[in-house]
Amino acid sequence: MPTFPPPLVSIPHDTLRELSGGEIQASNVFAGQTLFVSFTDGNPAQLSQLQIENAFQYTVLNNMPFVITLASELPIDHGLIELIKQFLDGGISHATIHKAVQKVVGSTPLKDVHTTDAIARSPLGTIRNVIYRVRLSQKLANPTAYASLFPHQSGLQEYLLLTCFDQLGQSTYWVSFIDWLSSTSDRIIQERSSACISPTASGEEIAKAFLVHYNKLYGTRTAFKQFIRKMLPNEIRRRLLDSIQLITTTLDDFKIITRNEDKEDKYKEDFLYKMRNDFTHSGISHTFLTHHPQELPIPLVDTTVHMRTYITRRHRESFGVKDWPHILEISVIHGLIRFITTLADAESPAN
Repeated sequence: MPTFPPPLVSIPHDTLRELSGGEIQASNVFAGQTLFVSFTDGNPAQLSQLQIENAFQYTVLNNMPFVITLASELPIDHGLIELIKQFLDGGISHATIHKAVQKVVGSTPLKDVHTTDAIARSPLGTIRNVIYRVRLSQKLANPTAYASLFPHQSGLQEYLLLTCFDQLGQSTYWVSFIDWLSSTSDRIIQERSSACISPTASGEEIAKAFLVHYNKLYGTRTAFKQFIRKMLPNEIRRRLLDSIQLITTTLDDFKIITRNEDKEDKYKEDFLYKMRNDFTHSGISHTFLTHHPQELPIPLVDTTVHMRTYITRRHRESFGVKDWPHILEISVIHGLIRFITTLADAESPAN
């Protein structure tokens, strides 16, 4: 049985003037505009830019050459649902996927859905982007791509997967710093009010305090570490961090510096974030080379680990990785499952 009022309505251009009594013509209809439609026998009978009796509110989704499309709610993207099902292949129930998509659709303002940014920045845009990045990384694993892209092939794969970390760890509804400063949303007003600002602070100090507070909430580093610490099951998080071997020695006498596990894990998180940013911002592709034991200042725990060394003013940091990029991909997939499940379980959309 058809839904009434219909969630989508298509109106040909040549009927606009008649339905609106000459008020509306194709040239003054734009995406995101609000229009009111009344129906007779299930068909549009009257159209207006103002509220009219027995009319339903719609938003213009698009104005094509011969027809305009109106929506009372955002259409469900069944193509995305199928994409998620195929990609996760039983890793999450179909009911959870449907519920998550419906929750996001119900919370997305219709006036914004025609804009590229609104779609790309929504949780559904995040899901699509993550799936596409993982699939591209998988394509780069073939021998032809390796030969063509060396020495950047492994760096590109790692970049694609590591940038999924901060996308999935980001606050569900990300906002830019400029929008955060000017937003009238109750939630964001509360966020701004919780920034630590002295009553005697100068304009420069206020600006810096707002930026620091914003980055704690929405910054890339915050999102990246949030993914590792809160989006991954404990077992997968441990596998990810254990895939990195860290050896820190002093520069002068190669004395090994030991740390407890929590502190070492933070160093490993920083290493992962550095790997992401080196390729993103500097174009540096870290090709990990297999060292012979005699080339290293101390023996490797596992001689199959591929090493990279950073030298700071005081220390030599030797990082090794094993089972890459496989463990990065596994982490992204588990993080995506958690991301979708969280959307489905949310009691109400973020505002």
